[in-house]
Amino acid sequence: MVEHHAVHGAISRENWINRWVAEVASVVGLTIDPDKYKPRHNRDHHDPRKLATKDDPDFRFLERWGFVPGKSVDYYYRQLFTTLVNPIYYAENFYSRLVMNLLAAPLLHRLLVLAWWGSVLLIAFSYNLWAGLAGYLAIAIFGYGISALLQTLTEHRWGFQGDPAQKTFPRLLPIDEYPGMFLVYLYWRTAVLGTDLAQHQIHHRKPKNFAWPMVAYSEEAQSDRALAILGIKAHFEETFKALSQGKTL
Repeated sequence: MVEHHAVHGAISRENWINRWVAEVASVVGLTIDPDKYKPRHNRDHHDPRKLATKDDPDFRFLERWGFVPGKSVDYYYRQLFTTLVNPIYYAENFYSRLVMNLLAAPLLHRLLVLAWWGSVLLIAFSYNLWAGLAGYLAIAIFGYGISALLQTLTEHRWGFQGDPAQKTFPRLLPIDEYPGMFLVYLYWRTAVLGTDLAQHQIHHRKPKNFAWPMVAYSEEAQSDRALAILGIKAHFEETFKALSQGKTL
């Protein structure tokens, strides 16, 4: 998400700062390098005509793992749990990120990746920090893969044919109703709905929004509360119902 805000120019008013923040975030997390991420995300995903359709790169990611339109809601739940326990999903996801960062990225980015990860390995070897390295890799491989799937699946009403403004909705958590769910909601808010993702509809209306750290307290967010979908299961139900009704995208 740090890289995401940077490629939208929403970290700083200075373009060079946004550029370097995106580079560093991509290197540390082994995410898509900014040169490839920016055009396909800003141009394709944020185009209202392509959003949540077959031309949306985020949908192509979901389609790869069986989330195709026209199936039952139960099918999508089965596909979700099957994917989450599928080692091939994590291996393919991480391998593609390695290829993008080490082979397909510009030379400067590849050098930064080699320098950073070489330093990480050197520190782990020098100070016997193999447990720390294993934890780092677990987050980069499994944590990232889990978050990417859960977040992307609930991000939009995939295949929705109506007003593009209705493809995105506030994803809120009813902590007041279920205080016993605090730890689950804490995980969901930090690892799945990080930064402004709980109010992602505002981001699609205003991609370059310097107020993203406090967007939940904005006037727009308060105005959208009636549109909010409350609860983790409700988030999946909303998107799975839209996907099941989308015969073609």
